[in-house]
Order: sequence, then structure tokens, then C-alpha cells
Amino acid sequence: MNAAATELLTHGQSPHAAALAQRVSYAEDDVVPALEYIARSTHRNEIPRYVVVRLVNDKAWQVRRAMAAHAKLEPALIDRLVTDIAFAVRAAVAGRTDLSPAQIERLSRDRSWTVRRVLVIFHQDVPFSIGRFAADPDWQVREAVASRTDIGIGILNGLASDENADVRYAATHSLTALMEHGVDVESHQAPTLQ
Repeated sequence: MNAAATELLTHGQSPHAAALAQRVSYAEDDVVPALEYIARSTHRNEIPRYVVVRLVNDKAWQVRRAMAAHAKLEPALIDRLVTDIAFAVRAAVAGRTDLSPAQIERLSRDRSWTVRRVLVIFHQDVPFSIGRFAADPDWQVREAVASRTDIGIGILNGLASDENADVRYAATHSLTALMEHGVDVESHQAPTLQ
């Protein structure tokens, strides 16, 4: 095991860190899973800040993804993960509930459809335009929009005639759910999607 991993695994500042060191294997092939395990354990706030910073900047994307998804992080560290080279890390960040409006805006313009889809699914009260996602070039993002019933009947009506069958199905399902709850979906016109 390399020196940095040994230091992260054996840091004896807390009983929890000592227990972590005992639970993980010290074989070289197990370094990334062990660091992922530690990253997922950082929500207990027992791991020193410098270790958290090292994990956020780890060379293994799996470790950075674990930090993005599970750790309590300072806004500056979240900013670092929002611009990560690995789309899986950015997608994990997009699912966080403690993102700033600037971080959400940055992720909403991400080149990866996965990141944009995660934003649509997990952030229902964000300041970006749902209409932009309803017109997204990737059908998986449009399908995520069409699966929501809180976005406006006009947008759902527009997505009900999308070129992709999965998007049409999701929009039709959402419109049906709204009708079952007494919403008049017939009287709304589909807007022009931009």
C-alpha cells in the first residue's frame, strides 16, 4: 500500500478512524475500495479536514465520486467536484441537496446528459429553466422532465408529442396522473420549446 493510503487508513485521531484501519485490507489492489469506504464514512465528521481535502483531490475518480455523494463538504470543495473531469463525479455532485445556485447553474450546462438528468430528477425547486431541459438534445434528459408532474401542463403536452417514444410515454403517464387528480389537462396549450 502506498504511503498516502496508509496514512489515510491509519490516522488515529478518533476511535472511528482506528476501526476503519482495522476493517480494510492492506493489499495494493484494495486501496481504492478502502479509500471509497473512508470517503463514505466522512459524514460522521470524525475524519480530519486535511484527509477530506485529500480524498476530494484523489486521483481515483471512484474516491472523488464517493466524496461527492456522501460527504459533508465545504462549498469550495463542492466547487472543485462540480468541475471534475469525470462525469460520474459531477453526476454524484448534481444529486446533492446543498448546492448553491451557481453550482446548480454550472451543472445545468454540463456536457454530460447524465449530469443534467440528475439535476432534473433531484432538484425540483432550482432556479434554472425547466423549459431548457424539456428541449434538451438528449432524450434521457427530456424523459426525466416528462416524468415530473410539477412542471406545467403545457410542457408535458409538448413532450407528449416528442420524437422519442420513451419521452412520449413518460409525458403521457404524467398527464394521466394529473387527470386522475382532477387537473384539466385538455385546456392547456403546448408552448414552443426553446
